[in-house]
Amino acid sequence: MRLTPKQAKTLLRLEAGESMARSALSRPLLRALQDGRAVRLEPSGSSYVVRGIPGRVAALAGREWGITDLAAFAALDPATRTRADLARVAGDTKALAAHPLDGIFLRLTDAANLGGHLLNPTPDGCAHFLAASEISLFSPPAALLIGVENAESFLKFERCSAHFPDLDIRHAALIWRWSWGGKWQQWLRGLSGTFAWFPDYDPAGLAIFSQQILSSRPDARLLIPKDLDRLLEHGNRELFLRQEHMLASLPAHGEVQAVADKIKRRRKALEQETLITG
Repeated sequence: MRLTPKQAKTLLRLEAGESMARSALSRPLLRALQDGRAVRLEPSGSSYVVRGIPGRVAALAGREWGITDLAAFAALDPATRTRADLARVAGDTKALAAHPLDGIFLRLTDAANLGGHLLNPTPDGCAHFLAASEISLFSPPAALLIGVENAESFLKFERCSAHFPDLDIRHAALIWRWSWGGKWQQWLRGLSGTFAWFPDYDPAGLAIFSQQILSSRPDARLLIPKDLDRLLEHGNRELFLRQEHMLASLPAHGEVQAVADKIKRRRKALEQETLITG
């Protein structure tokens, strides 16, 4: 059997010499503890309780499951644990499911700090990856942070900048989120400075900005190309028609409605990758 963090928390209690009802332990776990002579049964009324033997429970966790730090293993957060964490506390990167690409990708025009370590500026087409467990350690070096919805536009944002002449990206950080997890939302709420979002110019893109970004950052800006009307002339009618039903649920937000009005008038939508070459 594999040990779960929840079971590890139970073992920590037993390691401290606590007792608990036999029903609190699964049969495989109780059998492993008894076979390893890490617990003893004590009478309690008409039944028995299981009492841990300090030192033996932790030793069994090491022998049976390779866990070198039972407390650290029990504290692993499913949302942020990494394969490196599992290697460190369990000697096995596959001891538990991990999600190594939960986090954000980051491009920098200036050096930044990550928990005391230097993050260098990133050349065109390159990015740093911050796992969810590292996001809170990142200190943005710039007053302007730009969130980008799609990967190619993130890596080639400079090619889109002509559409935003009022945007100074010489000292900015670009962010591409990999997931909408709680760590991302918490970090977004705590950011200082100006946060701007580069969306797809279609109903779904406006919905993402409204539901995922504004919910955490009501002061976030929506980047609107100066030539959006011209770009929409060559937009995608089928994309608009597939998503048209989403327009009715958009909030009465000035920038959101400004874009919504333009795409409704043209009855076309535009994905942001068009700005790379448009």
